[in-house]
Amino acid sequence: MRRTILFLLLGSVVVPTAAPAADNPSAPSAAKPDPAAKAAALKLANILYSEESQVRMAERMVDQEIGPAFRSNQSFMDLEAEYPGFIDALVQEFKPSLIRFTRRELPGYHDRVAELIASRLTAAEIEDLASFYKTPTGQKLVHGVQDNLASSSILKEAMDDPDKPASYGAIVSDHKAATEAATKLIDKADEPGLIALSQKPYFTRLAVLGPDMRKLEQDFMNEPAPEFEAEVEAIVKATLARFEGAKKR
Repeated sequence: MRRTILFLLLGSVVVPTAAPAADNPSAPSAAKPDPAAKAAALKLANILYSEESQVRMAERMVDQEIGPAFRSNQSFMDLEAEYPGFIDALVQEFKPSLIRFTRRELPGYHDRVAELIASRLTAAEIEDLASFYKTPTGQKLVHGVQDNLASSSILKEAMDDPDKPASYGAIVSDHKAATEAATKLIDKADEPGLIALSQKPYFTRLAVLGPDMRKLEQDFMNEPAPEFEAEVEAIVKATLARFEGAKKR
């Protein structure tokens, strides 16, 4: 099992909704980023993907998406028929495990995001972009995506075939829906900040980061997570053993 079904929550867009996006991610840069740019980009990554926001997304996705996906899975439905309450108990045990996994994996994701951003923008440009994302407009975009990001396309692929890698198309589809929802939050008060950002010299380079961020996310999701897989399997076995024992009494 890869990270796909386990780490569905990293999804804030770096690119403003007004920016054009390329159809396909570009080839990664072979050059090492400037250390100052990397340091600035790490700070930006922590703004875009704060631990608090990612834990909140993990909790929401378990309740609103992963839980219902378990309930629609035939194997779990069969167990639920034999042991009523099994799925609810499993979801309850799964949530803290996913939160621990999220906290453990987040620094590595921050580093990859920072590496990508620092390969495209200078330290000064990244600091300027970070300043934008600290403004009410920038925070509205970040939280608008996070609060509306769903994993329906990715999760469907994972439930249909847990060993199949997450597709780039599924990731793009889920992000598109979240971005559209975030766009509806923008009002006239946000226009000056967005116009100012669109006039920055680095805006064109920023605009093409979107597809590259999705590709980074796809690659990260599709890497093996053996320790967490073992933990999830242990949770399933322990939950089932508890219900089997209760039934025998």
